[in-house]
Amino acid sequence: MQVVQSEALVTGLQRVTLRFPNISDLVDDGLHVRLMMPKDVGRAPVWPVMAENGSPVWPQGDDELHARFITIADNDLANETVALDIASHDDGLVSRWAVSAKPGDEVGAMGPAGLSALPVRESYLLAADLTAISSLKRLARDIPASARITAIVAAPAGFDPADCFQRDDLSLRLVEPDAFESTVQARIAQEMDADRAEFVWFAGEFENAQSTRKFLKSELGMTKDDQLCAAYWRRGHAGYGS
Repeated sequence: MQVVQSEALVTGLQRVTLRFPNISDLVDDGLHVRLMMPKDVGRAPVWPVMAENGSPVWPQGDDELHARFITIADNDLANETVALDIASHDDGLVSRWAVSAKPGDEVGAMGPAGLSALPVRESYLLAADLTAISSLKRLARDIPASARITAIVAAPAGFDPADCFQRDDLSLRLVEPDAFESTVQARIAQEMDADRAEFVWFAGEFENAQSTRKFLKSELGMTKDDQLCAAYWRRGHAGYGS
């Protein structure tokens, strides 16, 4: 895929627009693509090849690739482009690449992959940090209009929900990004106490996702059919998620 442009949306979130012929093949199913680039920044990429059994054979040694799943934030099939909104992590190779990407740069992608829709329920509580805003947007867009949705979103300065979410019936709870991890469980409990949702979806940092999953089970009595907590990145692991 070829970079069309890279621009800062808000503090901590960079949008990279990529072009590839027949892009519709990439956006039919799943929220994510697996973005690939050389671990040795500046090295000419050597892409995976397909083995006889259909499995990818990945380059090794100096040609080893860094590969991470990134959500497709938007697509423009007429212009054969997709947009990826990438959260900044100081030690993340993909986030550093996103900021420095220039028109014409090439990057690899495999996909689509991952969840494409949430189970059908009458009410939802969705919670997302910066890395998961694009997923929340995509999932909320496809929830039936008759369903009730409350969303807890890490929102940096300058974040405009109207520019992000395509439905105006969301009940939004905007949280400072630095306070999201430490307060999200209390905020979930508050919302559930006021108006219990039938399904809870959470996406964010690895340990935050693990503890939130346990919290939903032990404190709120939710089963695995009632909730989904996904890790989109991991603190202290260079490049995890981005």
